[in-house]
Amino acid sequence: MFGKLIKISNFFNSSDNINKFSVSYKLNFNFLAKQLNYDYKGKRVLAIYDFADSPYTADIVFFILNAEIERRKYNLEKVDIIFVSNDKYPCNPIYQNIDNPTQLLYNFAIEFTRLFDFIGSVTLLDNRNLANDVIKAVKRNYLLFPKDYSTKFPFERLIDLKLATYYVTNYIQYIKVDSTLNCLHPPKDQVRLARKWLKKYAYPQIPITITLRETQKVQPPRNSNIKAWQELIDSYKHKPYIFIVLRDYYATYDSIPIKGDNVIYCEEALLSLSFRTALYQLSTLNLFVPTGPSVVCLVSNKINYIEFKVITNDPCAVDYSHYKTYYGFEKGDNWYNATKYQKFIWEDDNFDVLKRETDKMLTILEEDGRLYPECYKDAYTYTAENIEINKEIYKQPSLISQRVPLKYYVYTFKIIKLVRKIFKIDIPSIDDMTLNAGHTIVLYGAGTVSENIIKRYRDNICFIIDKNYDKIHNNNLNGIDILSIDKLKDIEYDYLVITP
Repeated sequence: MFGKLIKISNFFNSSDNINKFSVSYKLNFNFLAKQLNYDYKGKRVLAIYDFADSPYTADIVFFILNAEIERRKYNLEKVDIIFVSNDKYPCNPIYQNIDNPTQLLYNFAIEFTRLFDFIGSVTLLDNRNLANDVIKAVKRNYLLFPKDYSTKFPFERLIDLKLATYYVTNYIQYIKVDSTLNCLHPPKDQVRLARKWLKKYAYPQIPITITLRETQKVQPPRNSNIKAWQELIDSYKHKPYIFIVLRDYYATYDSIPIKGDNVIYCEEALLSLSFRTALYQLSTLNLFVPTGPSVVCLVSNKINYIEFKVITNDPCAVDYSHYKTYYGFEKGDNWYNATKYQKFIWEDDNFDVLKRETDKMLTILEEDGRLYPECYKDAYTYTAENIEINKEIYKQPSLISQRVPLKYYVYTFKIIKLVRKIFKIDIPSIDDMTLNAGHTIVLYGAGTVSENIIKRYRDNICFIIDKNYDKIHNNNLNGIDILSIDKLKDIEYDYLVITP
């Protein structure tokens, strides 16, 4: 220690060193003083998205917007976000089809946080023990979201608590009356880059993006009808349009499925969500079937789009009852507070539908003088609008404010389970049963749970029963026949498996 003091003293023997240190210290100290905020406590929302249970999907957007609702409700400054994951086991086994979940953490989850001005700090914790220590230490300075979050009980999807955290339902309660919640927009630097890209590859033609869904792992019936999209592009080959095709992330640099002199591909948009969002915002029109990244169009009032094939008839995909129950949509509805340049099409993406609706929207854009993008003009500058919030709207009780903490469900469940065990009242799980080749199973419910069960017990399953039989057009699931519920009395079976 004494030697270090001598070394420091020798340094300050020089007047020149003293003066330089003084100037440098003053500049840095003054800068730190500007950064420090001694009154920050209690002025921010701490939103925690836990990948042990919360989905590896674009539902992250609605989690962020639900946190923003809480920020507005309590008139706080920012939303800080913590993503809780694990380096060895990054996601729930339900997402076992994802090739590289860690990639989604960085290129998808964290990228979404760049698209909202109210986001402050973003932290990724790859260890649950660390997450427990960090959150315990800092949460006293925040409004916690979800308000009862616990690293021990992060299981939102065990019951419908998801409606009050990451899901769209709570958001819809407010977007119905406040269009300013559709406040997503890309960072300025990404807008500048997207503008350069368009000027280089698309100018002077009118840019229209087509976002393809090409997955073979998750609900393939929702995929884009490639043949129909090719026909659409071909129908405009003598028009001043350039079609910018955006593929699935996992199809980047694969052989191209759509061709034409009026077609270009933009791989940059597949690798950066913020660049993709900027490209969507600057382009004249954006066409797609429902995909994860396309959700950015829904929650922005500045992106012109048509979403085709909102629902499918496949029992394993998102159907009308889902939209009716959770979104409150009737067939033919648009997204809440959609502009005249934003439209849902509830029909399949066949050529006639694609052509009809694209022509209609291009006519509207032309009549309004919006066919050629503003970013083509030399004087173009991008500025995000200031949002005027009606604070009265946020005084109404939300799903989140009425939420019963998850830990009470867990404790009650354990008590009931104990009582059932004592009195020998139990309904077995299929995973707890010993099945042999002679046992026959009937599944109740033609959904994704049944789809997964079929993979494991195909030889035992004879039929599937579904109460919505009359609405299911393809009356089999992975080769297993689907019957109406009144047929159950006529079927012989060993086990009826309920798939909630």
